[in-house]
Amino acid sequence: MRPILSAILSLLIFTCCRSYSTPEESRDELVAHTTIEELYQMCQIAPFTPHIELRVRGKVVGCDRGGYLHNELFIDDGTGRAKVLIERYFISNLYPEGVELSIDLNGLTIAQIDHILQIGLSPTSSKRTLDLIGSQQVLDQHITRGNSINPLPPKEYSVADITTTMCGELVKIDNVIHFPADSTDVKIACGYHRFSDSDLNFINIYINPQST
Repeated sequence: MRPILSAILSLLIFTCCRSYSTPEESRDELVAHTTIEELYQMCQIAPFTPHIELRVRGKVVGCDRGGYLHNELFIDDGTGRAKVLIERYFISNLYPEGVELSIDLNGLTIAQIDHILQIGLSPTSSKRTLDLIGSQQVLDQHITRGNSINPLPPKEYSVADITTTMCGELVKIDNVIHFPADSTDVKIACGYHRFSDSDLNFINIYINPQST
């Protein structure tokens, strides 16, 4: 049987969340002064911290629903994707997939890490590029959420199309064949499964054992 895969391009699979417990905000408040693509260009040389009101708006395409993405959520504004670092459990209750967010970057730090724009706090240690946002007060200060939940549909690609430039993108790959770990001589990291298309293009995808 050939499964159909819908995955965030960090090679993580998750399902959409449709429940939440926070009050809704008016979409009129979802201001955007810049785009993710522009922010990505701004921090190519080094991370930076804006000290003026600078907002970016995007729709949540991935969070911790299904147990795949811990302490982070992904947003997509149509020009690119960004990862927001949040030190909380059950992020999907606050910001479910499909809700729009306006993020005030004033006082936050943005950086290019692992082929994607990342948003967090200035690090307290030289060993880290960014710290996670852990305070609910800080989250409320910087993040305004919309009043509706409309998940973005995944874009359809073939295995051969997948590149690191698509990190954070919600994608769908049809007609792939699963290779159990004991059926291949290729060593892959624990928790990952190996898939291929009919042309023997391979991709490794992490699958949470609790979701199977």
